[in-house]
Amino acid sequence: MPRPYQPPNISSPETLITYANEVTNKMLGVGFLSIFAIMVFSFCKIRFMRNSDSAAVSLTLTTIVGLFVWVMGWITGDKAVMFIILAVAAILWSFLDRE
Repeated sequence: MPRPYQPPNISSPETLITYANEVTNKMLGVGFLSIFAIMVFSFCKIRFMRNSDSAAVSLTLTTIVGLFVWVMGWITGDKAVMFIILAVAAILWSFLDRE
């Protein structure tokens, strides 16, 4: 039975991530970015920020990191656009949530 992927030639952490990304159809990068967004959101909540402000900060930082990850080829363009749309929506929510 033929293997669906090339045999891995893993010699560095970058090649490991690239191979894992190839096997998961670039969803490993999205998983890393999602975990990053949750961590930043949690850190903002520890600082007693509102939910809307925490979401705006975490998704904006995740979008910036996501654009670098997209340039490196670890996520696809539609996933990068998804993070941009989420960041814009969170910023609008933050502005509309002011008292």
